[in-house]
Amino acid sequence: MFHEAIDVYTRPSPRGCLVVTAATNCTEKHHTIQTWLAEHRRSRTESIIGRVGQAVRERQLGANTDVEALGQALSIFLNGLPVQSRDGVPPEQLHASVAVMLSAALPDATPCR
Repeated sequence: MFHEAIDVYTRPSPRGCLVVTAATNCTEKHHTIQTWLAEHRRSRTESIIGRVGQAVRERQLGANTDVEALGQALSIFLNGLPVQSRDGVPPEQLHASVAVMLSAALPDATPCR
């Protein structure tokens, strides 16, 4: 999920993700757009939390895993990637950060990519 997102976010133009970076600071006139984008981000977070819960049920993650906290942390990391990309962080650094984050969040997981 993270590596694929980085590949998309670091394309030459436009860099980043409009769902994450668009309309974060807007006037009341554009409140409906801001609300729609926030709902979309919340929905993505809920799907990540759901996948973490599935991993616990399927014993891919330990039974003591805090599903909500881990799902939120993964979502926060995912939402930060387009911001970093837009600010010019090279893809290689973003990909390397995934390995660091996953090894910290999921020390028993098998690395991918």
